[in-house]
Amino acid sequence: MEPLRDLVGDARVVALGESSHQIREFGLMRHRILRFLIERLGFTVYAMEYGAAEGRAVDAWVQGGSGDIDDLLAPANGGAQGNGADGAGGSVKGLGQPAECGDTLRWLRHHNSGAAQPVRFVGCDIPMAGGSLRPVLEPVAA
Repeated sequence: MEPLRDLVGDARVVALGESSHQIREFGLMRHRILRFLIERLGFTVYAMEYGAAEGRAVDAWVQGGSGDIDDLLAPANGGAQGNGADGAGGSVKGLGQPAECGDTLRWLRHHNSGAAQPVRFVGCDIPMAGGSLRPVLEPVAA
């Protein structure tokens, strides 16, 4: 991972993407890069494509809060995912993230338990916020 140091330079935002969701290897690589960014380069926020409101519950969990991360990440209808809150496509409690996402968040919670500067989690998927920027921007403003 060390060659990433020169590539990142003094950037404070690093975007990671994948050509397709639900590919295990992409999740594993994202985890390795995230660990490097946090442990070696001092990054303090992990923002991902996840509902803004739902992300607040995940952030509370990675900060040491109660609950079960698998429940937070699971779709409300046992697998049905919708795009809206009206239930037309199945209302969503979580976004049905793959196991690698849960593993990364478990690592983040463990990291935060002893970190001088805990890492925050932010969901930044605008459509999951009902089309409003407010839920996404409030944590940034704070």
